[in-house]
Amino acid sequence: MPQRNGVEMVFHHMGIPTHVPQPGERYSAAFGLYTSDVTECRGLKVQYHRFEPDSCLHPLMQSVPHAAFKVDDLDRAVAGATLILGPYAPLPDYRVAVIDDGGVPIEFIETALSDAEIWASADVNELRLPGDREPQPAPPPVIPRPVERPGAASPGLTMRQGGGSVAAG
Repeated sequence: MPQRNGVEMVFHHMGIPTHVPQPGERYSAAFGLYTSDVTECRGLKVQYHRFEPDSCLHPLMQSVPHAAFKVDDLDRAVAGATLILGPYAPLPDYRVAVIDDGGVPIEFIETALSDAEIWASADVNELRLPGDREPQPAPPPVIPRPVERPGAASPGLTMRQGGGSVAAG
């Protein structure tokens, strides 16, 4: 079984970017993202992700397919990696982060929910992404932004190395 930082990784789903509208899409205005589940695929869980031209999500997530893995310690699994999304909680008892692993996005999921509970939530359009209008159990994710350069027009923005927290001054 694959591991990262000593944490076992159990395959959960494959995410595939697309430009073609898909049946059953759910929309997140916060990310400019349409997500749909591929029900025809029986061998593994697959989601299509279609992005608005001004989506704030990292270009790797918009252009490169990603594998998603369940882990029992999200923080340890992503420690030392370049975070491109999260960690955040789109559902109660469900945390997600995405890293850049050599130019390939990898999603990590920490949850006690069964796959049936997770996919049932997605089926009834209850999956929440950061910034969606309904209440969320956790604060929105940190989305890395450029580090302020001397003389830049946006004062007060800083970023820790490795995709850490963004703070406004």
